Order: sequence, then structure tokens, then C-alpha cells
Amino acid sequence: MTLLHETSSPDAWARRLKGDDLLALLAGFEPGQTPCGTALREFIIRYADGPYALRSQQDKPLSQRLRGQHERRLSDTTKARQAEADRQGLSQSEALCRRLLEEANTSRDPHALQTRLDDMLVELGLRPTIEAGLVGDDASHLIVEGDGTPLTTAASPRGQHTCACPPGSQDGDHPKRYTSGTAQWCCHPSRGWVFGDESYTISAHVNGRDLPLMTIMGTGNESDYTLGPKALDELLKVIQAHALSLDLDIFIGDGHHDTRPFYRYCRVKGIRTVIPLNGDAAEDAKPPPPHPHLDAYPDVVFDTDGTPLCPQGCRMRHEHYDRRANTHLFTCPATRRNGRGEWSFYPDECPTGTDCCPDKLLGYSRSLKVDVNPRVLPEIPRCTPRYKTLYTERTGAERSNRVEDAYHLDRCTRHAPYGLVRLTFVNIAKHARLRWLPRVDTVAASRALMQEVIARLRAGNPTMTTPE
Repeated sequence: MTLLHETSSPDAWARRLKGDDLLALLAGFEPGQTPCGTALREFIIRYADGPYALRSQQDKPLSQRLRGQHERRLSDTTKARQAEADRQGLSQSEALCRRLLEEANTSRDPHALQTRLDDMLVELGLRPTIEAGLVGDDASHLIVEGDGTPLTTAASPRGQHTCACPPGSQDGDHPKRYTSGTAQWCCHPSRGWVFGDESYTISAHVNGRDLPLMTIMGTGNESDYTLGPKALDELLKVIQAHALSLDLDIFIGDGHHDTRPFYRYCRVKGIRTVIPLNGDAAEDAKPPPPHPHLDAYPDVVFDTDGTPLCPQGCRMRHEHYDRRANTHLFTCPATRRNGRGEWSFYPDECPTGTDCCPDKLLGYSRSLKVDVNPRVLPEIPRCTPRYKTLYTERTGAERSNRVEDAYHLDRCTRHAPYGLVRLTFVNIAKHARLRWLPRVDTVAASRALMQEVIARLRAGNPTMTTPE
């Protein structure tokens, strides 16, 4: 149903399965013995609840906790996240990243829905894709992108009043009853404000393909500041648990990931970051970000992207990065090698026309350590062509979100856990499609492969009468 982008209800899909023997066989059923619409709905509910051994140990399984109406104020979810961080005297992202690093060696809960969905994605999607050779030689230095997008809920955003407030009043001091226990108002980049839950997907752009690696579901309108570290930590644990031949090298994100705790978390995990400083002013239509200041280098003036300026106010040139010492070397922008490979000063490229440091071969230069502030001084400086080339690959995360939108999962369910199940099915379908495409690169190959599939189905079921 997911693979065919079926947008109808489970009842309509059940009728379609019943009337098409070939489709029933492809879905894994015997013709005439296909499930009804209620069974299809219950499948997702039962999968979210977990196996019977798990459900029998719980007073209330997940489906019972989600059922009915939930009395709440929409603003309470955001306040609760901030209150937890305030108790520690930290920001939300810093409190989260510290907890993730402290629990780095803690194994995943095997009965959690996220764990079971991740394991299913690995076995049905990611591992077969790796074995098919679609990841290629990039698996040891994988470049991943992350981005969040809301999934619209089928629950009503209005809610039912629990007080005598007028019907048209907004969510204020009094709670309301909602059929969704987590949905919030979220901003979608193309549809504006929608009522739903925020999902976050990490994908890798490999050989012209966008491979989904991980999808999590946040609470209501949770931002990428906290969803990014959660998803990245979950992905690293999945790779370790399944011994996958993947090694994350670079993470690419938009300005909503620009928090110092996230940079430090990636430093600890050995992941380089490609994230704009204080967001992308042109993209977000905001004022230019301010010039950062580092107490460790009080005499250095930085540009808005973290590039140091020379005493004359010109952007310095990045010479090289010493990975063993974690140090960047920035040199005078008017001093560079000539055609003979010798260092020369070009006065026309300097505002004053004079060399500030004539006694130095490289002219005015500064060595800046990354560990002082990896947010301002990342391993891949924002002034380098390498950074600009990598940041253009961030569109892979946006393409992944657009592909998810093409499956029309908005309003497919009222509750975030069931939406996460459907999104995992979408990721599996993406992997299946990517493995299929190399085999059907021409019309003739597509027809031959379809004839082979139909022949095998007919051999297993001689009574099949559906026309080819």
C-alpha cells in the first residue's frame, strides 16, 4: 500500500486487494483470502503495541494510552521541555547533548517502538541496500544530512472546551480535550502552519541517490536543535548494534542545528559538521548574523561566518588545517605563492598597500584552535570551497522530505507513533525502489523483469487469472 502511494482508506485498499489477484499475490496474500480494512488498521496498532509478551507485562499498552481524548494545553509541552532544562541551569540542547554523551554506552530498549522500527528498517531496507553495493566506497566516509518536517495529524486542532469559554476562543489558561496527545502547531516550509507532529529524517546522498538512514518523531513542535542530536545518537547506536559497515564522517544541517552543544557532541563522536553560523540570512530572510567574539582570542575580529579578519579588515585566507593539533592556519589575504612557487606580497590587494608583517614569510597569520569553540571554528571552515560544495548537498534532506510528502501520509493517523510506523514503511519503500531502479534502466529491461515476476507468480498459483 505504501509502495504504490495508495492514499485511500484501508477499506478501499482492502476492496482493491480483493478484486486484483496479481496485486494480492504481490502483497503476500492468497487470492480470495485478503484481509479486510479493519485488519489492515489493526496491523499498525498491534505492531506499535509490540509482541504479546510485551503487552502482557503492561497495565496499558500504547494503543490504550493513545485512545480517547487527552486534556491538555498546547503550550504545556513546550514549557515542560524548557522547565527540564531550567532545573539544570542549561539550555535544552545542552542538557540533551550532555545526557546523550553520558548514556553513550547504554544499550537501546529492545521493546521500544523506535528500536523495533529501526531494526526493521535495517533488515528490510538498509542492509540489502549495502549488500547491493549502492552505498559504494563512500560507506567508510559517509556524508549525511538531517532535517525535520511536520506530519499533519488527522485529529482536530480545535479541541473541546473543558470550561465555559466561548467556542471561538484560543488555547489559553484552560485546558482542552484533544484526540491527539502530542500534536502542536508546526510551521511547514511550503504549506505554512499545520497541526501535527515534527518528524526528523537523516539521509545520505550517495552516487546521486538519497538513502534514508533514520527517522524519529518528536513531541509536537520540537525543533531541530534537539531532534538533530537525538536522531544522530540513535543512528550511531543502530550502526553499532547491527555492525553495519558505515562510518559517519560529515553531518550537514541548516541553521536550526547551530548550537554549541551540538558541535561539541559531534566533536566527541568524531563527526565533522557543515552548518551555517546563526542560520542562513538569505534563506531565512533574517538580518545578517552578528560578528562572533571569542574570549580566547580577544584581539581577533571575526566575520559573520567565523572567518578571522586581518588588521586592515580583510577576510584572511585559510591556508591549512592541522588535524593532529586541531589548529587552523589563516594567513594574509594579500600574500600568496606566485607562479614560481615563492611567497609574494601583492600590495594592490591590500587596502593600505603595505605588508603588516614584512619579517614573516606568510605575512600576518593566526593559528586558531578548533577546541576553543567548534561552533565558530569548525574543522571545515565556512570560507573554504570545500564547505560551500558540501553545503549544497544539504538539499538531499529536503528532497527526502519532499519524497515523504509524495506518499501523502498527512492526516493518515491521529497519533505520532502510528505516523512513525508509516514513515518507516516509506523509508523501506525508498530503499526497495532504489534497488529496483538499476534493474529497469530501460523499457525493455522493465518489461522483461515484469514478465519474470508474473511467470513466477503464476508458477506458484496456476489459478491466477488477472491479465498481465
